[in-house]
Amino acid sequence: MRLALSTPTQSTLVDLSVHTAVESNVDDHSDSKGGDYELIKQIGKDGEGVIHLMRSRSARQLIVRKTVKYARSAYGKPIEAAILQDILAERHDNIIRLQAFEPYQAFESDQVEGARYYLEYCSGGDLHQLVDQYQKQGVLLPELFIWQAYQQLASALEFLHRGFDPRCSDPDRRGVCHRDIKPSNIFLRPTPDSDYPDVVLADFGHATLAFATYDPAGTSLWQAPELPRHSPRGDVYSLGAVIHFLIHFKPPIAQLPDGASNTESVMDAWAAAPEARQPIMQFVEEYSEELICVMLIALEADENKRKNASQLLNFVSDCIEHKFPPGSDLLRKAEEWPMAEWAFDHMMPAGGGFEGEDGEPEEEDTGTEQYFEMMERFGYCNSRESSRSLSPAPSDRRRGVSGRRSRGRETSSISLLGETY
Repeated sequence: MRLALSTPTQSTLVDLSVHTAVESNVDDHSDSKGGDYELIKQIGKDGEGVIHLMRSRSARQLIVRKTVKYARSAYGKPIEAAILQDILAERHDNIIRLQAFEPYQAFESDQVEGARYYLEYCSGGDLHQLVDQYQKQGVLLPELFIWQAYQQLASALEFLHRGFDPRCSDPDRRGVCHRDIKPSNIFLRPTPDSDYPDVVLADFGHATLAFATYDPAGTSLWQAPELPRHSPRGDVYSLGAVIHFLIHFKPPIAQLPDGASNTESVMDAWAAAPEARQPIMQFVEEYSEELICVMLIALEADENKRKNASQLLNFVSDCIEHKFPPGSDLLRKAEEWPMAEWAFDHMMPAGGGFEGEDGEPEEEDTGTEQYFEMMERFGYCNSRESSRSLSPAPSDRRRGVSGRRSRGRETSSISLLGETY
């Protein structure tokens, strides 16, 4: 089991204070036959643009392409591409990697420039899909995976935010506030030297270089009670909400008050209300008390008392070092709770679908249809539902949710409130 921190490195400063990106839906009907990138299929369309799954002929691997249109700016890039390519010029292992960027001028009808940029394809899907698979099987996620995800995401946040703290910042470094941290924006990258995949923070479409903002950016279910204020410590709360979801399969939002009408507008208003932030205050028998307590630290309701990303990273890392020292019986027992194989058997390998040296398609190509059925099932496409059934987990690896025991008092009943991920 690998619980090692990524080491943040220096980045090059690019001032985006005058950037006025206005990203919107765009239909990309471009020819996919030429060049290095081959179009496989559209897998998403939202407020940021159109998302396609591609494959690189030269690199022989899958890649994700975003096509967006935006207002002109001094840097000629949408905010996400500029942050990943310029502000964060040095990579962090747990932040999505931008592979290439190119201007795109195919919007003659409205005279608006656009751009395409290419992002790594994480073949493990996202955290929300993973939790959905485990919840359907009535199985808890391995505790050691949750610790690893917590540490890696805290490391990614520390890397993003450290420009805000002059004591630990390079002179030319500016911090980035993500503002939309949630399970569906955190992807899984399988690694050959670990039983568990790495987590990768993605989707910087709502990110900002401002220290604090007051606008409806992001997704309220996962954000701090000081909404509409967004700040780096709000990102810390959102991380705590993600860990809450991994543990309890629910965001830290209480159900609607008695007597409230169950309408979309009422649910949206309740999801953004500070009093709705009520994490489950209970210990789960299969998980350590330390894990629950460290989760609650990030969910501190008072922004002024909440730890910043650097403090949280240090705290989580110290807990891991204390609880799982190398060679300990506790670490050995934790490693006996692996990630279930059925949680990923519907995903397409990152290098799948290419012809082998003999000219015949490689075996991974058979997973293409399964991959797209999964994407449609989780809302990335608006067509058929997947009929793929999941294989049962081996009995000696199951941790039953329905039979799990809890200690302490549950202070809230949580509802997804009709959230769309």
